[in-house]
Amino acid sequence: MSADESVIISKKEDGLIHTKQKGRYEVYKKLPDTAESLDSAFDYAKPFATFRLANVTTNQKGLPDFGISDEKKYGTAFGGILGLESAALYGVSLRLGTYVSQKVNWLNPNEALKQNRELFDANSESYIYMGEASLSYENSFVKLQAGRIRLETPYVNSDDIRMSPNSFEGLSTHLKLDEQLHAELYVLTRWAGVDSGDDVEQFKAFVNGGYGLSGAGLTYQFNDENEISLWYYNVDKESDIIYSEATGDVLIHKPFHIEWGLQGAYIMQCDGSEVEGVVVGGMTIIDFSALYFGLSYNYAFEKNSNTITDGFGGGPYYTSLDEQTLGAVSALAPGNDLGVYRVAVGTNIRVINRQNLNLEVVHGHFYLEESSAEAIETDLILNYTISERWHVESAYAHVDLKNIDYSITSNRELRDFQRLVTRLDYKF
Repeated sequence: MSADESVIISKKEDGLIHTKQKGRYEVYKKLPDTAESLDSAFDYAKPFATFRLANVTTNQKGLPDFGISDEKKYGTAFGGILGLESAALYGVSLRLGTYVSQKVNWLNPNEALKQNRELFDANSESYIYMGEASLSYENSFVKLQAGRIRLETPYVNSDDIRMSPNSFEGLSTHLKLDEQLHAELYVLTRWAGVDSGDDVEQFKAFVNGGYGLSGAGLTYQFNDENEISLWYYNVDKESDIIYSEATGDVLIHKPFHIEWGLQGAYIMQCDGSEVEGVVVGGMTIIDFSALYFGLSYNYAFEKNSNTITDGFGGGPYYTSLDEQTLGAVSALAPGNDLGVYRVAVGTNIRVINRQNLNLEVVHGHFYLEESSAEAIETDLILNYTISERWHVESAYAHVDLKNIDYSITSNRELRDFQRLVTRLDYKF
């Protein structure tokens, strides 16, 4: 995400533990430059870009008893985001962003069965589309966005994990009620991106037959380190979601501090969707100088044949890993209560020119109360901020799925696998 974007996710610490484990989204605004006429609005327009080179390699274990061999798939792409944001004329500005993934042919396999589609479209081909195209109005009190936009809320977010992020069609409003109290309103009709399905570049309905989703959020910041928030989502034809979270940071003795969070979600199904349940969770991160340790836990209460949703993006749950999430594992055995814990350790090293090198080991274990099925994942993660504009990240995930009933044909894609995702970004 470019530093010139008008809505930016502020991360207090580096690494997966400090970001994905938290459900909160700290949003601040940067007013665009002002113009005196329509012509000067484009004279002062600013380009923004993320040029990205990415590789995904996946090894999936076979099932000899069912005639399925081990599979290795890989893919390499170059692309990212290229866009333009005009200066503001009477508070109104235009933002355009093109999302691109172009296959690097000599770094991709010729055999179709070895091609990894995760960086490409449904046919393993390159794609290009207008991911952002919006008009904004902004002053010191309100920001309105309409069109194709990016959002960062607990159940609707960009989740930029491959070549391009999720983006959404609709309207959003951010209100600064006072210095401590902020509100958000949103009505969305379609979305596109890595989490939306195989056709990454196609804007599609959230739920078939539904108008989309709408909702609101309210956040109260006690101070820079402590806040509480309440969110509501109506996902037409699927569910109503009420989500609340409190997070904070306690300074024990510099540089020793403890971060904490509590979350709860009440999900009610609509139109017999069988998406329903209650989720509770907590997390703590102990930071001491360059070292930190994280522990988080979620429990989902389900009944009948219901499942839990992650929403439309990476989800808000503290125990999300690089691959496995609460919603994905609950689908293994609908109607079963589900528990998961996650432990992690990391270090943030200052290297040449005081840039950050972040190394982490993350382990998570999902278990179902009335089913023998389990999901165990261990991640090794490297993040290196080479300079203000250059950044590289690499994440290795080892996923072990236990006691899956492979006599059910649809379960045969749920096999043990290892995945390595590496991305090199240049941003301006």
